[in-house]
Amino acid sequence: MTRARLVVALTYALALLAACAVGHESNAQAPLIVALEAALAATVVVFCFSLAFRNSSLFDAYWSLAPMAIAIYWAQRPEIVGVNPVRLALVLALVLFWGIRLTWNWTRRCL
Repeated sequence: MTRARLVVALTYALALLAACAVGHESNAQAPLIVALEAALAATVVVFCFSLAFRNSSLFDAYWSLAPMAIAIYWAQRPEIVGVNPVRLALVLALVLFWGIRLTWNWTRRCL
């Protein structure tokens, strides 16, 4: 693994960890607010890494990784129990497919 890939992997692993920690500790009742707080925590982590490495392109992968994490979060919410499971699985699969494809293309082009 190249140094650049290692930095990106570390950045996003820590961003995911921060988002999960903030989401878990959130006192908000609304899932939308919990998702917002978690996304802000992840954004701060990626921003700090981009400042530390003086490379704003660390944010590029955020726009393909964040939607996948948010979609997984929403798919497992108890409020969604009444939703058609086939429809839920299809939406989740499409978001994941889109995110993986976009991340793969970004990785091949930029790293």
